[in-house]
Amino acid sequence: MRRAGPNRKIKELIKKGVIGKIISVEANFSHEAGLRLKASQWRSKNSLCPALPLTQLGVHIIDTLRYFFGPVKKVYSIMKRMYIPVDNKDVTKTLVEFKSGLTGYIGSDYVVPYTSYINVYGTKGVLSSEKSGEKLYLQKTGSVEKKEIPIIKVDTLLKELEEFADCIRRKKKPEVDGNEGLANLMVVRAAIESNKTNKPVFI
Repeated sequence: MRRAGPNRKIKELIKKGVIGKIISVEANFSHEAGLRLKASQWRSKNSLCPALPLTQLGVHIIDTLRYFFGPVKKVYSIMKRMYIPVDNKDVTKTLVEFKSGLTGYIGSDYVVPYTSYINVYGTKGVLSSEKSGEKLYLQKTGSVEKKEIPIIKVDTLLKELEEFADCIRRKKKPEVDGNEGLANLMVVRAAIESNKTNKPVFI
């Protein structure tokens, strides 16, 4: 997800200060796969796939937000089973605080129509990545109009595979290595613990 054209552009525009001081971020990655779950499938079992939508979907948002803003230091999460008839959660709502002090929201549900967006709020404007990373919009302070920023469509899976091959050939370190993956997983694990204790969890 971090490789999507709009998300690469968001990183660039944040660095350039286009939307001023960053105040907060909100994101959601959800879909309806839970409606097709069967009790025999491993994802149905909380013991094998805890925090189902956050583990399967929201983790990609976590990685992208960490790519934008750096490490997460505190997590608070609420998880529920609202609809699916199996032993797992289908709704997760997670608040995060980054080490920089920035706050964010990550929503991920497993029983709703496909949704994928990231909104970054700054003192000079809002950047919105929409339609699964295919569109990027900028709304400047003082205006209600969203202006589309041209983006070249990227096959993110192809880019990932090309980098994988290049790392093997040249013995390079990948952008998202094992440590990055573990850092994302730590946020998921903190969210699970927060939901159990009903308290914020520090990483």
